Amino acid sequence: MGSQQNLEKEKEIRTEIEQILDQEQLLWMQKSMTNWIVKGERNTRFYHTITNKRRARNRITSIKRRDGQSVHTEVEIEKEFLNYFKEVFSDQGDASELQIREALENLALPQFSHDSKQTLEQPFTPQEVKRAAFQINPYKAPGIDGKPGVFFFRNIGT
Repeated sequence: MGSQQNLEKEKEIRTEIEQILDQEQLLWMQKSMTNWIVKGERNTRFYHTITNKRRARNRITSIKRRDGQSVHTEVEIEKEFLNYFKEVFSDQGDASELQIREALENLALPQFSHDSKQTLEQPFTPQEVKRAAFQINPYKAPGIDGKPGVFFFRNIGT
């Protein structure tokens, strides 16, 4: 076999492997969804385990005050949040435009080079849009526009 034939055969095999891996991923997603439908809706140990993990992940156990000290009790954390947002949204905390500009200028933010700015300001090419569309997982939940990835795969040429 010639090297061109080997390359074509390799490409064919890689495509086949990708299809098999996609099918396997879909299978595991379906099994996971089935498991959740069967066990997750019932008042089972599975349900309680998932719920407890979510609660633990979403719980704020401590925060740092402006003076650098950590606050750990629920009452103190709530008090710090209230004080912070009262200050942020109060009329007394108004800063002049000059003060805001000075504060922003004193931040050590990274700067873009001239070349980077030009690159970022260029309009997207059709190839870039197509490449981005094909990086979307076709089986994920739809985005803010309500369309899943598979919609874009099927309609990319239109």
